[in-house]
Amino acid sequence: VARYEAAARLAPDSPRVHEAKGMLALENGEMEEAFGHFSAAVERGSNHYLVNYSLAQLQMEKSDLSPESVETIRERISMAIGASPGFAPAHYLKAQLSLRSGDDFEGGVAAIKQAIRLKPKEPFYKVTLSELYLEQGKTAAAREVLDKLSRAGSLDIRRYAQGQLDYLDFLQRREDEERELAESAKELAARDPAPETAPQEEDEQREEIPPRRDANPESVPARPLRDIPNSDARDFAPEAPKCKPSFVSVVGRAPIAGRMTSLDCRGAQPVFVVEIEGKTERLVGADPDQFPLFSCEAGLDTVSCGPMSGDVTVYFAPGHQRDPATKAYRILAIEFRP
Repeated sequence: VARYEAAARLAPDSPRVHEAKGMLALENGEMEEAFGHFSAAVERGSNHYLVNYSLAQLQMEKSDLSPESVETIRERISMAIGASPGFAPAHYLKAQLSLRSGDDFEGGVAAIKQAIRLKPKEPFYKVTLSELYLEQGKTAAAREVLDKLSRAGSLDIRRYAQGQLDYLDFLQRREDEERELAESAKELAARDPAPETAPQEEDEQREEIPPRRDANPESVPARPLRDIPNSDARDFAPEAPKCKPSFVSVVGRAPIAGRMTSLDCRGAQPVFVVEIEGKTERLVGADPDQFPLFSCEAGLDTVSCGPMSGDVTVYFAPGHQRDPATKAYRILAIEFRP
């Protein structure tokens, strides 16, 4: 730093000193200082590819990614690529900008493909490519990339890829079921059309039947999960071990995330009502005699019957079929993180 200060006194208008001090600040984790020096270097005429790349990266981290800031960052990345076309991280950063801003996915795909051509063994570049394909709705193309990642690379990358594939399978099964239900309802309506007016006596009889008290999950008193007996007078969840490894390490899959809205305790098994991708889904343990696995991060007391009192994030490992009794997806494991 002393040498750089001496150089700045000798040549106060030179961008080189600010380039060097910015790189040093970046190495030391002093992001604000690095941003100031890189900006000063650009103001003094610097066109160094690392300066433009680093400025773009720092702007992405501190920006709200408004359309104006996205355009500024994209111009900065283009300057870095223009100064050094073979610098793969700049192409990757351009793709990340498209992904985070939700803008110009085609440009992002072209950028990440160029990064992969320059560094074909970098798995994170391929992860970004799969994410861009998913944002575009190109599921088949994303599957192709994820399938290769699930069979190569580090354990974390393989788990991530397999988790994404499981999630796509989960969404596909749900879509297939919705289509089958719609087709069945259409066939039923065509075969047995409903009468134009229902008999008056039936309406009067229906009005006289009082609603079931337990028809609404809210009517079930909130109790800790370990206190809820099932039909055989056994606990759903025996006393949890003091510490159990995260279920991802046990089932070997990346989990699917959702927001739990309520716990339905009226049947032999508890049914988790979870909002996933804007749709409500019901989840139940794959083994009726064993509650889905918890990790030691989860507190059993945070989950009670009825609606959740606050935001409760759940992560679960999907099974591959529906439970016929509860009409809920069977799951292998679930973890709560309030």
